[in-house]
Amino acid sequence: MEPANYSIETAELILSEHSGKILLDTLLSTRQQHTLEVRTLETEFVVTTVFHAKDYDKIIVDSYVQANPNNWQITPSDSYQYLPYNNDPAFGEGFEAATVKYLNVPPIPGDDFHFSNTYALRSGYTYNPSEGSLEIEYTKRKSTNHTYFVVPESNLYKISAEVQKNATIDLTQMKEATKATYRTSQDLQEKSTLLFGYPVANNYNNYLWLYYTNFIRFQSGYDIIYPKSDIYAYKFISTWSDASSNAYQYYSFADSVPTHLSFIDESYIKLNSKSFESLSVQFDKDLPTYYASTWTDSGNEIFWTIFSPTTKTAFNPKQFINSLNVSLLKDRSLSNLKLAKVTIEKADDLSYQAFFNSVFNLNVNKENKIGLARRFTKNMN
Repeated sequence: MEPANYSIETAELILSEHSGKILLDTLLSTRQQHTLEVRTLETEFVVTTVFHAKDYDKIIVDSYVQANPNNWQITPSDSYQYLPYNNDPAFGEGFEAATVKYLNVPPIPGDDFHFSNTYALRSGYTYNPSEGSLEIEYTKRKSTNHTYFVVPESNLYKISAEVQKNATIDLTQMKEATKATYRTSQDLQEKSTLLFGYPVANNYNNYLWLYYTNFIRFQSGYDIIYPKSDIYAYKFISTWSDASSNAYQYYSFADSVPTHLSFIDESYIKLNSKSFESLSVQFDKDLPTYYASTWTDSGNEIFWTIFSPTTKTAFNPKQFINSLNVSLLKDRSLSNLKLAKVTIEKADDLSYQAFFNSVFNLNVNKENKIGLARRFTKNMN
């Protein structure tokens, strides 16, 4: 179990049959490998994980209906990734403080530049425009390390491979960056966009943070700037919202950066019933990979998400939740949970099980990358 929040030290794992019979209910330490065995004729289960983030008193409960969790490395649903970052043994070699000094730097109006390396972004810098030099402080991995430097004003970038702890890089020769604008069919507002680049083929632990809306400032006329060469693959994650606070996400892992963003939306799912005693949904368009309902208490301390295949279109959430008798919630009231949001996601042409295998099973994940995933979340508040 790999929670993103390091205050989470213990998690509860419950494995049950569709009949409601509990096969396993145990407390486990996080960030450790556990081998658990149950004897049953069933091949699909209800898999429930409970994470308690004590530093802000938030309990994240995720239930995966009709799933087989064999070899899963489970994370809370609010932090799972489509690609593993740290599954390379070399990643554990440690980190060190480093500097890189750029010479013959083009003019940087307003100190508007972006820098990243294999591990992180910059921590500090000293810019001397009269000398045309820029020294950047950052944290690097002791193993493989690339750096990326771009000046949006001049539309120039430089990617350097295998940069040492204290390096000097000449920017006399830089390449032209690509600027692009998005096309969408809906009237939406962009919330955030992240773009990661993988400079080495089939090495998914060596990536550069090429773009993030909160870190890069640019003039009007384009939406994103990135290097079109020197990158083997791009991971693109863009989140948007509408006037009703519904959320739209577009994910792509490909050899190019998408600019025509075609989202799935509310028309893909119909809620026939949405009470705590009865949830019923209907799909009138292409079937999504899964749908999920998230239930919260009045204090927003419990977030229970139930992931379901599209073949299970109706059930009683209250009965389902109470049947699990979660140990970490024994002192909490679950009688007033309300539907907070409904999510659908369509990922390539993957089945329900194949999708979560790709997310949680690192052996599958290494070989079968999700190329396109589109998510829609309906706000019920």
